[in-house]
Amino acid sequence: MTPTGNNQSRRELMASVRDHCAGRRTGWLQILREIGEYYAEGFYRAEFAGKPLPMRFAEAISNTYRNMPVEVPEKGLLIPRQPFGNPDGEPWRGGGMILHWQHSAGPVLAPREVVAARKTLFPEYAEFIDMWLEEWSRRRYAFGGYTHSNPDYPTVLAKGLLGMRAELLERSAAARRDEPDNRPKLDLYDALIVYVEGVEAWHRRQVAAVERAASSCANPARKSELERLIPELRRSLLHPAESFYQAVLTAHWVWLLDPADNYGHLDQYLESFWRADMESGRTDRRMTEGLLDEVFDNMNRVGGWNVAIGGTRPDGSVADNPLTIECIRSVCRVRQLRPNLALRVSSKTDDSLLVEALKCVRLGTGRPALYNDDLYIKSLMDSGLGLAIEDARDYAFGGCTETMIPGRSNCGSLDGELNLAQCLERALWNGRGLADGSGGVNCWRQAGGGPTTGFLYDHASFDDLLAAFRRQVDFATDQVVAWLWNEHSQRPHSGDPKLARTFFTSDCVRSGLGFEAGGARYNWSVITYHGIANAADSLIAVRELVYEKKEISARQLLDALKADFEGHEDLRWRIQKVRRFGNDDPVADDVARDVAEYAWKRLREHVPFRGGRYLPSVILFATYDAAGRNVGALPDGRKSAAPLVDSVGPFAGRDVNGPTAMLNSVARLPLHLAVGTPILNMRLAPKIMESDDDLRKIAAMIRAFFIQGGMQIQFTVVDPGMLRRAQAKPEEFRDLVIRIGGYSEYFVRLSRELQDSVIARTEHGS
Repeated sequence: MTPTGNNQSRRELMASVRDHCAGRRTGWLQILREIGEYYAEGFYRAEFAGKPLPMRFAEAISNTYRNMPVEVPEKGLLIPRQPFGNPDGEPWRGGGMILHWQHSAGPVLAPREVVAARKTLFPEYAEFIDMWLEEWSRRRYAFGGYTHSNPDYPTVLAKGLLGMRAELLERSAAARRDEPDNRPKLDLYDALIVYVEGVEAWHRRQVAAVERAASSCANPARKSELERLIPELRRSLLHPAESFYQAVLTAHWVWLLDPADNYGHLDQYLESFWRADMESGRTDRRMTEGLLDEVFDNMNRVGGWNVAIGGTRPDGSVADNPLTIECIRSVCRVRQLRPNLALRVSSKTDDSLLVEALKCVRLGTGRPALYNDDLYIKSLMDSGLGLAIEDARDYAFGGCTETMIPGRSNCGSLDGELNLAQCLERALWNGRGLADGSGGVNCWRQAGGGPTTGFLYDHASFDDLLAAFRRQVDFATDQVVAWLWNEHSQRPHSGDPKLARTFFTSDCVRSGLGFEAGGARYNWSVITYHGIANAADSLIAVRELVYEKKEISARQLLDALKADFEGHEDLRWRIQKVRRFGNDDPVADDVARDVAEYAWKRLREHVPFRGGRYLPSVILFATYDAAGRNVGALPDGRKSAAPLVDSVGPFAGRDVNGPTAMLNSVARLPLHLAVGTPILNMRLAPKIMESDDDLRKIAAMIRAFFIQGGMQIQFTVVDPGMLRRAQAKPEEFRDLVIRIGGYSEYFVRLSRELQDSVIARTEHGS
């Protein structure tokens, strides 16, 4: 984009910008438009006009959709290709704009490299960009944790955007007639109307761009593709879907509008369209494969998240269908990081489907992850969330693997973290661990210490230590929920109203309550837990060495911890011989169960601001490394600042009695309480997955785990020697994928500490 105007006019413009506080604001809007910052231009225009906060966000998004670049790629069946007018890159990287909106929080500033690129392109406005960003940095529109979502795809497919807009206009008119003084509701409706108008404008511009591209295309094959696309694209999103192609295009539109977050229970809402078109000959297997491959490739390219498949239908029947298998096979073909494919496995799931999934797993991308469908449904119904059984059966996942009801829920994922290893450390050190920093509590970690519950040597018995640990858990729990209540209570009136999620979440428009104000049918808040196995193994070690066998005094143990075991290697070696969680040892497993059960039940006593319940989870993606930096040396033998356990399972390398023993231990945990999703990482040797008979044995092992109470399991299938070679020569292993904390990641992207933790995982079947 080339700036317009002469140097004199630019100097005058910059003068007006410097005087903007005196009311001369038009210069801002002119410059923002000139440098392509359409989101900021729309936001400031509405702000300068004195419009309420929801309308500022509506104008920002609408202005972006009306002006951002609209492209037609040289290949591909799905259009539009990009959110925010950016052909490549993750949405939160700015889409070419410095200021944009992201799927999980509020408007954010793009990375510094995007800012630098803007200044390089528009050097005459570098001073303005600095001034503007300084002004924006003082604002706050994101409160509390972040949240993913699943839009109401079935409703959009059934009614189309225009049908949904008609309902919105009816609700708005009724509110003006019956509630003329309810400004929050009226402001929300006004903002939603502007938002939808912007979406329609983007749709018109994209269709026109495809029509131009088709008319000028010199490649006969591509011209034919575009000509086939045009009628489907014209109808997609705006009108009820009438074909499989239209349904996929509509779902793709809505996914981008969210923006680019989750696809929900994809094989369910697309199946009827696909089946009808396959029977009529309107589509074929090649077309099916091409569309699904492109859906999944796009999710990887722009940073999308989750797709759920299989399981149970709302009426209780088996949800598995041919499109379920097509999704699995597509992930096999598109061997990338995303999406996080979540296969719901019920007692009625056919073994052939589970084996098909394991064929994909053995390729090494860690997908699909497997979920105990029967226990998820039961646990959701037992969690006090007020779910109808039909809705509970329709659950899917957001982000890595946060549990939600597509189109009907705001699950607050992930709103916060609780570090049980840190709670245990504080019980040893009178409320302040060796690595504790200072400051208050935020949504990620409890900081600044806990209550003064005494040092280890003050606890006369193991029960006293356990009571101190529980007091630290109580304190950390109360802190995080109090912080979140304060944060969440600001979202409805001071935060990003999340207009896309409000519009595409059932009941929000009907009630006139925004997504962040409790407008969804179901509301809960997901909190993740770090360090369960570390806390349990530490308690086991202290009980045996200090209180039962009295091999070491409390002061001697604290001295060893303070020294990070330097000079105390014999003690650390002795600790390795203590019972460990993860080996089918009921004595050790009971401690881990008690640790998790107490913490999770304590959290579930609280009610979030939006209503519903707090749901515990163990979704640690790469955060167990950072969580460990806040924790000193522990009695389990872990050294200071090292990563914590990477999932709900045993600490890496401590499960030494085989896969069945490990799964038996994990199943003893009260996993049904952590229906937010308790991730279990497991590494399998490639050689035990070579034949179909091997896969059937693994499938039987998974079913036994689920029968015992296992909730979720995900696999990394890679030779440890390859991992070590990748550490030594990362440039040769850029496409090596491992499974970590709910999603797949390139091994060479991880920190050295995380790489070591993956290598240290017990390889079952070696």
